[in-house]
Amino acid sequence: MRYVELRRHTENDGDRLTPRGVADAEAIGGRLRPPYAAFVSTGAVRCTEVLEILRAAADQDGVPIVEAVGLRSMVEDRWRDAVKAAGKGADVEAVRDVDPDLVERESSLLPPLGKGQGVLLIEDSGTFRLEPLA
Repeated sequence: MRYVELRRHTENDGDRLTPRGVADAEAIGGRLRPPYAAFVSTGAVRCTEVLEILRAAADQDGVPIVEAVGLRSMVEDRWRDAVKAAGKGADVEAVRDVDPDLVERESSLLPPLGKGQGVLLIEDSGTFRLEPLA
């Protein structure tokens, strides 16, 4: 079996983590299941900041953080606009009220993830499944 852990960044202000975002990432770090073969960032600063915290929590500072900008949402600006319209601290359902087509389309790719939430993609003999991560 092979595993890929996907996580959304924690609380941010612009492209930087807030103090709460740092604390939330540190809490997630306490629940990790290392070792990890790789740490991959979309290239967003907030994503890389979370990975730096998680990598340190996993005691794997020697594993580089690799940027894969192709993982970044192709409609990031649309998301930013929808979140802004939904209001500070809006959850996915509030964003859905503002731009239902955006949330529906993106949800077909991966389940909606709140900040800091994640999923575990598991490949087992050619079949794939997703499991939520705490």
